[in-house]
Amino acid sequence: MEELKSYGHIAAGKTVIDQAAAHIGKQLAIHDSYEFIEKLLKAKDNWLDLSDDIHDVTSFYKTQVTTWRKMLDALGEFANNREALQQDLAAANTLKELESIRDNPAPYV
Repeated sequence: MEELKSYGHIAAGKTVIDQAAAHIGKQLAIHDSYEFIEKLLKAKDNWLDLSDDIHDVTSFYKTQVTTWRKMLDALGEFANNREALQQDLAAANTLKELESIRDNPAPYV
């Protein structure tokens, strides 16, 4: 959980991280063993979905975050020349695609 929380400073995946922390915290707040297991089993599908989401986010931060940061840096550098880049169709399409990736709340999927 701490590893997952350490990724929260970057916007990508923040929603999943926050949801996972809340979901796990809620489950851990149950002190009765029977109730803990009962709620865990009732929400099995939710836990499996959350596990998949956490895996996606963790994988993103372990394998793709360097590329993500380079893309963000490049977009920052392109900002000064945005008008000129918009004049070239290929450059405009590429810029639009990069911005779409940047603005995607789940770019790791």
